[in-house]
Amino acid sequence: MGLPEILDIHTHTVTETAIVQVNALRPITDKPKFCTVSIHPWDAHLITPEEAKDALEKVIERFRPVGIGETGIDRAIKTDINTQKDLFELHLHYAEKLRLPVIIHSVRALSDVSIYIKKHPALTFIFHSYWGNIDQTRWLLNYKTFFSFGKRLLKIDSAIDTLISIIPPDRVLIETDDSGLPIETFLSAMSQKVGVSIEKIQPILIANTKSAFNL
Repeated sequence: MGLPEILDIHTHTVTETAIVQVNALRPITDKPKFCTVSIHPWDAHLITPEEAKDALEKVIERFRPVGIGETGIDRAIKTDINTQKDLFELHLHYAEKLRLPVIIHSVRALSDVSIYIKKHPALTFIFHSYWGNIDQTRWLLNYKTFFSFGKRLLKIDSAIDTLISIIPPDRVLIETDDSGLPIETFLSAMSQKVGVSIEKIQPILIANTKSAFNL
């Protein structure tokens, strides 16, 4: 299933050379070659548990995803945390059932998400648009985790420089998310952050994508 050499592990733009995010409540018409599926935490309040289960099963059957997500917990929104947790657990159920990695959306909630990582040590967790401190990152490295970076790479930010420096090279990923920018922009930025040429870092990131998603 490996085909194109994928750098972009999370995008909202349909393309053959990236892993496309499909929203189970508003699925796209075109079927991407590689995609992940989920109901975003921001939409947790819009549906009942049964409706969520039905929606996820339909998109899983239709799109045959390579991962589940983005899913997780967001403490920056008003949606009830328990509602978000119930939806997160449903996604983890399908990830375990299908043996797929999980794309994590975590905002001010790494302590919450960590509980589920400990409960599901067999799963691979991919932190989309990663934002954590050094201690949290070191703890997460004890599990099957990958760390994806996008728009933060484009800022002058010593905190992200430090984070990237402590993450092993084989656990790092990049993404465009909803930026509308080409993945090459983030590849160049990552190259500058780590002080490694594009020619050397690109095959590492491609290999990391294959490893994270079992492609």
